[in-house]
Amino acid sequence: MNDESCNHDLSAARQKVVHGVNVFGWHVMQVLPGVAYPGWAYPIGLHRSFRHPEVVIFGLGVDTMGEIINIVGRAAQSGRQFTDGAVTDELLTQYSCTLRAVDPVWREQLLGFATWYYAGGEFPVLQVFWPDRARLYPWQPGFDAALVSAQPLLFNADPVAARAQALVSSGGASPGELVADP
Repeated sequence: MNDESCNHDLSAARQKVVHGVNVFGWHVMQVLPGVAYPGWAYPIGLHRSFRHPEVVIFGLGVDTMGEIINIVGRAAQSGRQFTDGAVTDELLTQYSCTLRAVDPVWREQLLGFATWYYAGGEFPVLQVFWPDRARLYPWQPGFDAALVSAQPLLFNADPVAARAQALVSSGGASPGELVADP
């Protein structure tokens, strides 16, 4: 997709997405937290621009999630590829993050603008998981119970196994833009 193929009837948000991908290689979207679900952020365009999976991250502050996405974007831009199961200390100071493939069932509901951008087609997505203070991940025994609801386990298709019932019952959320130029 490029500026020439844009329909002039696109919403301002969609035009910003296309512009961001064309200028920077990706555009960052942010969904504000609700009463029963965490906020999240994701880029649009990493797959198109760099053949890198899109990523999604939940439950951290807006600035932190935006910076993590931009670190992944800059790495992809320079030819680095994060893959399913990768563990990296490049994303958070003093903590390693791991990336897991997101089951395709979640794309349309949670990555709506990306689904629109890719015209409903297939695109890979990795979820960035951050650990608790004990360096445990949300699927590991002993993970901080106070943080369990901050990170759904989107490698599971089933909403209960994914701990995503609140996301499903919310019917998705309307994304807001995270102003985070790469």
